[in-house]
Order: sequence, then structure tokens, then C-alpha cells
Amino acid sequence: MDYFKTFTKKHAVRLIFLVLILWVLIFSLFYLTTKPKFWLDEGVNVELARNFSWSGKLDVIVKPDIFSGYQPLLQATGYPVTVLLALFFKIFGFGLVQARLFMLIWIVLLLFIVFHLFKKIFDKEYYAVLSLLLIVTFAPFFANGRCVMGEIPGFLFLLLGLYFLWSRRYIFLSGIFFGLAVVAKPSIYLISIPAALVAMYLEKNRFWVRSFKLLAGLVGPAIIWVILAMPDPFSNAAWHQLINYYEKPFGQTSAFQYITQNIAIFWHHTTIIYFFILFAIIIVAIIKEKNLYQRYKNFFNFLIFYCFLSFIYFLKSPGWLRYLIAAQLLIFIALPPCLKAIVNKIKFLKSERTKVILLCGIISVLVALQLYNLFYSSDLFISSTPQKILEFIQKQPSNKTIGFINLPSVASLVSAERKFQTIEMMGLPILGENPLVVERNRLPDLIIADPREKLLGERQDVIRKYYLLSDSIGGYDIYSLVNQ
Repeated sequence: MDYFKTFTKKHAVRLIFLVLILWVLIFSLFYLTTKPKFWLDEGVNVELARNFSWSGKLDVIVKPDIFSGYQPLLQATGYPVTVLLALFFKIFGFGLVQARLFMLIWIVLLLFIVFHLFKKIFDKEYYAVLSLLLIVTFAPFFANGRCVMGEIPGFLFLLLGLYFLWSRRYIFLSGIFFGLAVVAKPSIYLISIPAALVAMYLEKNRFWVRSFKLLAGLVGPAIIWVILAMPDPFSNAAWHQLINYYEKPFGQTSAFQYITQNIAIFWHHTTIIYFFILFAIIIVAIIKEKNLYQRYKNFFNFLIFYCFLSFIYFLKSPGWLRYLIAAQLLIFIALPPCLKAIVNKIKFLKSERTKVILLCGIISVLVALQLYNLFYSSDLFISSTPQKILEFIQKQPSNKTIGFINLPSVASLVSAERKFQTIEMMGLPILGENPLVVERNRLPDLIIADPREKLLGERQDVIRKYYLLSDSIGGYDIYSLVNQ
């Protein structure tokens, strides 16, 4: 019994860490494929991985065994996710369960990296555990992490890049990890490069030499991206198309319109207000406690500039909070030592033990608020609709063809030789043609679409003439071709 108490006391922090990992696994596995629901962008990424596993092409199928031709524009989640998922499919078979398990592995790896790297950086294990408590009770962490997207893998690479950048001996390796973060999710992590350069400049330590090494490290991941994403890397038209897309990633709506719109509803975003408060705590801490800033100024300089750029990008977007996920996680990592620095300034708190208890109490309140949000008011929508539609399809004769209208979450789960699909995504040209505009003898045996879908409404004449409504699942109508 004494040994057990001694062991528990000695390894308390690591045991708590293992409990947090267990919590994440249990919570994630319970709703693995349904919470959050399998959605449009995720469906595209799963299909990219599936198609790469058998064809070597990171593109989507729009007709039986025919690709869209817009491969370079479909890399919003990059090859560190899609190509590795293709390998995962090769080893463990294809399916939504396998895809979500693959992302769960990324989540666990990220938690290990946060724990082991930041207990070294901040010198205290319990800081890392307190950060993890905030991360694993944060609903968007699961919303972004369990989906086949690049946010969490990119953040893992970002942390490794930051760690090696300020180890000062592995700047080139740091550049490789920054590059992997960028290609994993360009919309979120491209701004990490200027943030790192600014932080390095403010450090005033061999800026030009270190910057060159960092940028040189980016070259490798970039070249691999070109090889995998650009079927014809020497085509001016392909590069022009790609540049046009990144100039207007959200379609024709101007950045000014989005900024005006997002500022107008700013105070309705409780998540943003929450993080503004936490960010303000960090700023107060580094102003009040000069030693804290001096000791970790590289990290804090990066965090401040990255959060600023991240917020600007969010304002220019349609108001998608997922663009802030990396900034939010960085704030969680920095918060415990910053709160401790503020607590240390409270004069009537004499003992270190009392200060640590107060720090843990504050974090506990934040964790409780986040848990309440996670279970009762978060936007982690539960839906098994794609799986139910797939079950319906699997009951049909295997030679039946299916036309999907803007439904890649289901289409990605159907084999290439059976499907016609068209996908409409913001900022992209329409992928594929409407399966209802083909010749009569080539019409798919089934049409599946949201009844409110514009592309379906445009061809109601074809629906009325050649199809009958055979079922409706989760708000999606399924039409069967009538033999005439």
C-alpha cells in the first residue's frame, strides 16, 4: 500500500496524462463516425485518399473511372494527411471507420507531443497537463480533430517546427516541419512562416542565416506537393488557375464584405470573446512578468504575431471559426505559465502550494465551462445519414449506377465504377457535370440529392419524366430511374 502511494505521488502528473489520453479515446470511439457528422469537405479528402491508394492521383471521380481534372485545387487538406491515409487504407482496408481511426492516431500523437515538448520548454510537467486539460475538453478540438482534415496534423508539425526552431541547432529540420504544416492545411498554416520570421527577427540572433536555413527547409515539402498535386507542373494554365483560386478562396465575395460582416456579428461569437479574454491574460502576464517574457520570448513573439494574422484571416473568411483552431491551441499551451505568473503577483499569497492550488482552481473552472459546452451546447452535430444512405445503396444490385449531386460524404464511400457526381464548393469551379444532363441512355439508375439542392432543381423536368422518388433518408431524396 505504501509503495502504491509513493508510486502515485511520484508519477501523478504522468498518470493524469494517461487518464486524459484514455478519456480522449473513450469519448472519440463512442461517436467515432457520427459525431461530428461526416461532411462535404471531409468526404472529398477521403475520396482523394481512396483514389490515391489505387490510382496514385489526388483527385475525385466525377464519372465512372473519370477524374475531375482539378487536382491542384483540391489540396485544401494536403498530402501529409491524404497520402498517409491512402497508405492506411492499403494496410487496413477502406472505410469511414478506418478514416476516423487514422485521425484519432493523429490526435493522440499530438497530445504526446504537447506533453513531452512543453514540459521541457516550461520546465514543469503540471503546466503541460493543465494545457492538455484545456485542449481535451475543447469542443472544436474534437470537431476538427476527428474529421479527415489537416488542422490537427498541421498543428502537430507546427509544434515540432517551433521546438526545433528554437533549439538553434536544427533550423533546417524546423523548416521541413513548418513546410509540412503548410501543405497539410495551407489556409491555416501558411501564415506561420511570416510569424516565425518576425519572431526570429525580434530575437536578433543571426537572422539572415537562420532565415535562409528555415526557408531552405520548406523547399522539400513544397517540391513533394508539386509532384503529387500538379499532374503537369510546367503548365502555365494550371499555375494560373491555382493562383486565381488562392487570390479568391471564398468565391467572388470581397474580403471587405466579409470583414464588415464578421465585425458586425463579432460579439455574438462567444468562442472569440472567450479567447480574447485568454489572450489578454497572456499579454498582461508577459507585460507584468518580464522574466517570463525574456525566458520564452521567441515562443510568445510567434504566438502573438500568429494569433494576429490568424484573426485577420478569419475576418476575411465567411466567418469560419476553424481558421482559428491553431491560435486557440497555442493560447491553451501558453495559458498555464502565464496564469501562474499573474498569481505570483498576488501579494497575500505567501506559499508556493497556495499559488499552485489557485492556478489549478482557475484552470478547473475553465475546464468545467468547456465540458459543459462540449456536452450541451457545442456544434458537434451527430448524424449517421451518410452511413444509412450507403446501406441503402449496398442493398441495390451491384451493377446499378448512382448520381450524386453535391454529396461527396456519401459518394466517397462508393466505388469509382458506379458513380457520377457533381460537387459545388466555395471558390472552386463546379466539379463534374450534373448527372441529370447526360443522354437518356446514360442516366444513372439512382439520383441522390438534398431536395433543396439548386442543381437538382434546375433539372426537375428530367426528374419528373424519368425518375420516381423511392426513399428519403436524413433529408436526402433518392430517385430511381423508371424503365421506359
